[in-house]
Amino acid sequence: MKRIYVVAVLYLVVLSAGCTSNKNKTTGSKSAETVVETQEPVVEKATWQSLEEGMVTVDEKDFGAVIELTGSQLVLDTEPFKVSEPEMLVKDDYFLMQNLNVSGENPGMYMLFRLPDFQYITSFGIRGNGPNEFLYPHIFPTGKEDALSYVYESSRKELYEANFAGELTSVGVEFEKVPKAVRSDIYGFATDDDTYYYTEIVPRGRAFFRAKMVGDSLQTEQLYNISFSEKHKSWSAYIGDFLAHPEGKRLVYAYKYFKRILFYDTETGVTKAVDFNKEGVVAANDIVTLGPDNVTFYWGASCSADYIYLTYSGRTPIQVTKENSEGDGYIFVEQFDWHGNPVRKYKLDHWGPTVVDEKNQRIYQLSYLYDDPLFVYKLTIDN
Repeated sequence: MKRIYVVAVLYLVVLSAGCTSNKNKTTGSKSAETVVETQEPVVEKATWQSLEEGMVTVDEKDFGAVIELTGSQLVLDTEPFKVSEPEMLVKDDYFLMQNLNVSGENPGMYMLFRLPDFQYITSFGIRGNGPNEFLYPHIFPTGKEDALSYVYESSRKELYEANFAGELTSVGVEFEKVPKAVRSDIYGFATDDDTYYYTEIVPRGRAFFRAKMVGDSLQTEQLYNISFSEKHKSWSAYIGDFLAHPEGKRLVYAYKYFKRILFYDTETGVTKAVDFNKEGVVAANDIVTLGPDNVTFYWGASCSADYIYLTYSGRTPIQVTKENSEGDGYIFVEQFDWHGNPVRKYKLDHWGPTVVDEKNQRIYQLSYLYDDPLFVYKLTIDN
């Protein structure tokens, strides 16, 4: 079975701008062949369990002591570049990065590298509004053996398949429009050519969907509405990060404005909510919800067959911007199994989205602050 680790991140414009204010900041760097050798406790493989229905309240102490990691900045064999709205995916020995900050030196929105030494392979994906060009794309991972990933272009609702050479082919799948939804915003996963799991905006919130090819038609069903608060009737309160198990057995949603994680079993329909009893965003309009003085929680997610890894802030964008401007940026990675049990919590010494690569025992991070934005953290995994 292919190993897939993916991160999909929803970032606010105000924080992205604030975090790039120190654009000339530098730090000690290393070549792509070198990683920091921080020794960490072994993480054992998880055993699969049935999902228990209901809501459980957990506490920070359930993670145990926070494990602090020091990142090593990598200098890639490419022109220096800044990142904008980045997304990352690791599949087997390949690392795929989305970066909407394209330039003459870096015309491709996607950069593909071979792991573990980050050997540059190619760039692809042209930014624009023409045929087979991209304005608002997302990495749309897949469990297919012969595909690297899918890419979903939101503006045209068009799905493309990317192979391991960085070549894109239109799939010809068009997801069903949700009636009365104010807009469309799909993040998804394809188990194969026939079955797609995704999250999409619905009236007053967001929901899980499954779409399956039956003959020549795509049959779609809404699986579960992930909106849970009677006080919050806007889709913006439910911005967050979506994950699917590599075999499609479970779906996970981590909320940006609530410290809550939802687990959904695609075979039984059982749901489990893991809640940290945090107050969350105050019920208000979209402008207030997306404001920089609201505490934000989850900022990205990646997974393997055994674990999920959630990038966690726990501060306001204003506070994070101040920390980064003073050179004190940091972020957390919270590790859970697929049943919602806390495993470990890591503190990284830079701010930015992350993706975990269990095969090579690393955490990769992209930072807005640097022209060489990639950092790597050493992790020990018991395979």
